[in-house]
Amino acid sequence: MLATATHDTKRGEDARVRIAVLSEMPHAWEGSVRKWAQLNARRRVVVDGSAAPDRNDEYFIYQTLVGSWPLELLEESDPSIAAEFLGRLEVYLVKALREAKRHSSWARPNEAYESATSTFVRRILDRSHRSPFIEDFSRFVHGVARFGMYNGLTQTVLRVMGPGVPDTYQGCEFWDLSFVDPDNRRSVDYGVRARWLAALRESHAKLGGKQLSRELLDTWTDGRLKLYVMWRLLSWRRANPEAFEAGAYRPVEVSGRFSEHLCAFAMRQAIVVVPRLVARMLGSSDREPLGEAWEDTALLSPNGVSRYVDVLGGGAIDARAHRLAVADVLRYLPIAVLEPA
Repeated sequence: MLATATHDTKRGEDARVRIAVLSEMPHAWEGSVRKWAQLNARRRVVVDGSAAPDRNDEYFIYQTLVGSWPLELLEESDPSIAAEFLGRLEVYLVKALREAKRHSSWARPNEAYESATSTFVRRILDRSHRSPFIEDFSRFVHGVARFGMYNGLTQTVLRVMGPGVPDTYQGCEFWDLSFVDPDNRRSVDYGVRARWLAALRESHAKLGGKQLSRELLDTWTDGRLKLYVMWRLLSWRRANPEAFEAGAYRPVEVSGRFSEHLCAFAMRQAIVVVPRLVARMLGSSDREPLGEAWEDTALLSPNGVSRYVDVLGGGAIDARAHRLAVADVLRYLPIAVLEPA
């Protein structure tokens, strides 16, 4: 029977999975927050005899910045993008303060506290002079953002390959770091998405999955990688309806040092493989969860299939003694959907 469940998403999904990375590095996160609070102490404003924002709201601001920091600002400072982001951030923070109902609310707005919080944010993000906070924050968020990208790929694969109907919210074909409404209701540029999809199809036909995967992973911040994964997997769904209409989902046995960092399941004879807790696996290193980083981790090949082809990376993977080395499965991308060759 065709499953009727709908697995949907909302704009801002990639901000949430980026924030989830912080749970894998609690000590580094706690240390950074303490350091940032010290660096920014003189930027707080006194309202009714107390410093604003308070410690709880200041913590919330840092967490929000980590989750929503624009990809365009990871490598360089663009004044127009920074200004646009700051404007959206201030609107969101007012909404968050009022809905928290601690210092302000919709029924009784505390405009002095709200204004002080906005002033604090503008001060800590001021790039008109050298800022130790921005320098330290930029280093921290750069690493978190990449781990968040791996989480985002995992979430995308599981949503598309799970039972039921994958419902992708408008705009989420690229990485989306939106705040809640009304920020997540901004217009979507469908034209650029259509052009990039056409270009990806052409590049895939010309280069093949291996070379294109490496290129997209190296330039992941532009969003084409997420679009590519969605295109390839939705195409696979269309070509293999029986896997979703009458197929059964079965866990795949994983062994080896990093077995707890993989989620793998079989759909008939196809295998879906995605990473989990990558930040905990790799630590603070610049390594990628690819190839030999997985060491001796291996998958049991269901039904004795001896050779698979990766729908995403395009490479052929041979099973040895009914086992698939994850170093081969995840050689080109940190995710894979394998079908019998």
